[in-house]
Amino acid sequence: MPEDKVTITPATGRIVFQVYDSGTEALKVVGSIDAEPQDGGNTADQIVIDKARITNGEIKGGTF
Repeated sequence: MPEDKVTITPATGRIVFQVYDSGTEALKVVGSIDAEPQDGGNTADQIVIDKARITNGEIKGGTF
């Protein structure tokens, strides 16, 4: 049986989290962290986190 997997791609600034789904016998993407450009630019200058939950977390600095 395959195991869960985390794929890190430094060149694109992407981290993908996958879990094994025994029903389909395939890896399923459950979330990701990506470096992306803002406003259609060419330089990755923001972080986008997809499908996340923070518990007992604290964020300091920046704008929200």
